[in-house]
Formats: sequence, structure tokens, C-alpha cells
Amino acid sequence: MGDPADILDRQIGDLGGRLRHPFAVDLLHRGVSLENLSAQLGHKNLKITQRHYSAFTPARRDALKDARPAGVEKAIAVVTQNLLDSSPAIYFT
Repeated sequence: MGDPADILDRQIGDLGGRLRHPFAVDLLHRGVSLENLSAQLGHKNLKITQRHYSAFTPARRDALKDARPAGVEKAIAVVTQNLLDSSPAIYFT
């Protein structure tokens, strides 16, 4: 079965990994620059941050708005808000 401390360490590590991406996206939506986000995430190279998160910058999000069908923006906003309001427990499913 394993040592309870090891099991807890794995669960906490898994939760931290699952919360990392939503946390980063939330920071970008609040206006944090990719450079600052890269430093906060501990990336050794800005290109790593750009590869994973550039699609979530406000400028990129705004540029894509015109390409979406009507009504999609509202649906995206509702889903995003629901995810942000949800308990971290959703990440265990």
C-alpha cells in the first residue's frame, strides 16, 4: 500500500501540478506579462512560457474574438468563471 507520507506527497504534488496551469492563465487574464509569469513559474527560458501560455494573453484572446461565432464569448466566460469559482476538489476527478 505504501507509506502514508509518500502517498500524501504524491497527492499534494499532483494537486500542485494541476493547479499550476489555471493559476498561470488567471494571472495572464489579470494582465501579468509573459516575462513576469515566466519568472513566477520558474521557467529557465521565456520561450517555454510563450509556447504554453501565449494563447491566453489578453491581446491574443481579443484577436480571436472576431473569429468566433456569436454567443461563444458568453459561453466561454461562463465556463471560465465556473472553473475559477470551483473548489480545487474538481482536480481530483
